[in-house]
Amino acid sequence: MSQQSATVQLTVRGHVPDESADYAIGKLQHVVSRTPDRVQQVHVVMSFAANPAHETPADVEVEAVVGGASVHVHAAAATLAEAVDEAADRLQRQLTDLRERGRSRRRIGAPRSAATATSEPVGDLTEEQEDG
Repeated sequence: MSQQSATVQLTVRGHVPDESADYAIGKLQHVVSRTPDRVQQVHVVMSFAANPAHETPADVEVEAVVGGASVHVHAAAATLAEAVDEAADRLQRQLTDLRERGRSRRRIGAPRSAATATSEPVGDLTEEQEDG
C-alpha cells in the first residue's frame, strides 16, 4: 500500500454543492490510498450543467500521475454522486491495468536460458533432406 498519498486537487465549474465536492475528494483519496504504486498527483474537475435539457448534467474528470504515467478518466451521470462513483471505479480499473501492464513488460525483457536460445532450427527439414 502507498505510504504517502497525493493530495486531491479539485476544480469546480458551475454549481457544485460543498457536500458533493467533499464526497469526491474523500472517494478519490480512498482509491489513491489503496493503490500500491505511488500516486504523485490527482486533479479532479467537477461540473454541473444547470440546463434541464442535459440527460447527464453531472460531469467528473480525473487525471492522476503515477510513476510518470498519466491516467485520465471521465464520467457523466444524472447526479454528482453517481458521476463521482463511476469516475472512482474507472480510476481504480485504470490504476490496476497500469500496474498489470508494467508487470507484463518486465517479463517480456527477461533473458532466455541457453537451452531455448539456440541458433539452429530443431526438427526443420529442408527440401534436400526430403528428397534424399
